[in-house]
Amino acid sequence: MNQFITLLLLIILFIETIYAKTPNVVVILTDDQGYADISFNPDHPKEVETPHMDALAREGVFFSHAYTSGAVCSPTRAGLMLGQYQQRIGIYTAGDGGRGFNPKTKIFPSFLPNNFISTAIGKWHLGYTPETMPNQQGFDYSFGHMGGCIDNYSHFFYWNGPNRHDLWKQGKEIWRDGEYFGDMMVDECEDFISRNKAKPFFIYWAINWPHYPLQATSKWRKKYLELSHPRDKYAAFVST
Repeated sequence: MNQFITLLLLIILFIETIYAKTPNVVVILTDDQGYADISFNPDHPKEVETPHMDALAREGVFFSHAYTSGAVCSPTRAGLMLGQYQQRIGIYTAGDGGRGFNPKTKIFPSFLPNNFISTAIGKWHLGYTPETMPNQQGFDYSFGHMGGCIDNYSHFFYWNGPNRHDLWKQGKEIWRDGEYFGDMMVDECEDFISRNKAKPFFIYWAINWPHYPLQATSKWRKKYLELSHPRDKYAAFVST
């Protein structure tokens, strides 16, 4: 249903622009989260708490029968950015995320009105070369990691060798050792909004959680101490 959601957003933007009420748009995408692991969902396991997601659902519109076009990370985000099935450009699995889009492919930001400023924050995983990273794909600003996952403190990719550092801002590698990536993403979102609140903006916030590694905060680790492994770690990370 990603293509439908993309089309719906563009229709809303078009209508609002006609009536001179251009909205700001924030798309938040969690990574590999089970649909039931949100506490406002009637099918959810009751021990998992998601207060902020609950607030978004309670104060807005909740679609109970909408689906992503992929079951794992890269295909899901590719479908969202393309507005079409990701298989059309060959992104079938999470492993295809390193290749990304053809640089000539038009993705979401390319279809926004010219007065919009856009940013990609968080996990990209739709290309790891200069021409396939966010700033060359239509985004005015970017911050985050380009590969499939990172340690949230060292910002290194440890899934398999060779291990490599993966933290980027505006297409350039940066080093912020020991800082929690979750807090960094929030800071970047707030900073982008404060700098651009006078104009229409689009934020694509692709949270890299609860994808591996499960590095929750102590508050939520303590909350779920009674759950069995690995459910305790996953639940703590979702709540974080």
